[in-house]
Amino acid sequence: MSQEDGYWKRLIFVFFLGWLLMYANRTALTALMAILENLWNLNRTQLGLVNSAFFFFYAAAQVPAGLLADRIGRKRVLVPGFLLHSLGAIYSGLATSYPWLLGARALTGVSQGSYFSPQYAISTAAVPSKYRTVASALTMSGSALGIGLGTLVASFMVWRLGLNWRLPLLMFGGLALILTIVMSKVVKPDAIENTQEQITKPKSKFQPNANLVKLFLVGALAMYGFYVIVTWLPYYLQTARGIEGGIAGAVSTIMPLATIPSAILVGILADRTGQKRKLMLWLVPTGAIALALVVWSPSLIGLYLALALYGLCGKLVIDPLLIAAVAEQTDASAHGKAFALLNFAGTVSMVLAPTITGLIVDLTGSFDSGFLLAALLQAIAWALLLTIQEPDSSPIE
Repeated sequence: MSQEDGYWKRLIFVFFLGWLLMYANRTALTALMAILENLWNLNRTQLGLVNSAFFFFYAAAQVPAGLLADRIGRKRVLVPGFLLHSLGAIYSGLATSYPWLLGARALTGVSQGSYFSPQYAISTAAVPSKYRTVASALTMSGSALGIGLGTLVASFMVWRLGLNWRLPLLMFGGLALILTIVMSKVVKPDAIENTQEQITKPKSKFQPNANLVKLFLVGALAMYGFYVIVTWLPYYLQTARGIEGGIAGAVSTIMPLATIPSAILVGILADRTGQKRKLMLWLVPTGAIALALVVWSPSLIGLYLALALYGLCGKLVIDPLLIAAVAEQTDASAHGKAFALLNFAGTVSMVLAPTITGLIVDLTGSFDSGFLLAALLQAIAWALLLTIQEPDSSPIE
């Protein structure tokens, strides 16, 4: 194995851990919503606002972070941002009131918003083109594992062991602080990263076209349903399905665990065939059906199967395909901007999904309409994919 091969593989592993810890921190808090509801006498809209506060500032940071990363260097944005995320996660665990917690989540949102675009700009430059989709899938699988780990660990520590609700947040924040040091050592400066692969096609400035805009919208619509599940599933399982808190945490891991093998398999298939759009045309509508089945399934077995189906074809499986498709249509020097816009489009849904779903539950007394709205938006994403006329890239020789 050459030194260059060793570098990009270490890079993917470190970024995998970064996604794992960020999502573990997010979902550890959502697994404890029932406790926060009783602790500070909150309604469902206020509970949704805890997540929306994070997502609002996460969304606001996307484009500035991408522009800054392309201008001053990706590592110079990535590492300080992850350090601030680590401190924000610890700050969340120290919150003593609802307003304090909102401020802590806003700080964590700003810092996490600086991760997506520089991270994928660095990895896209470092990874050989024939492995790009599967490398993104491996990195993104950290998100899936983080969702499962955060929910399971927080539920077990608090609901089963009776420990203080702050401990999981402090633990994940401390681990993220250690990873920040590792990341600062592993990631090379931009000057080295940009020499790792020669771009053969003529370079041009970033100019969004109709297909790119549609890809951004597909990401946004698919992300809405994902964040309905991520932010509300443990609470839904406890209050609507009558599943005890610790068991609800375990059930919530079905979706992310199903995602990991599916994302990697789809990534390999996409790199070998070049058929990214066609793969998404199968995955997106299946995900819409799975979202509807979460509330339509009368039995718990049907609910579990619906969560597994969403894991096999949902947002975390689609994301690597979107990232690779956007990378192919933009110049390497503008990848920070392109990935920032892709993630910004998605984070608009991240901001809206938790609060809108909480508001729907307060108004109707049921989660059904919230999940069905998510399914409808994902069906619209499928319709947008049908209008993209750009042919898929050729398979890698």
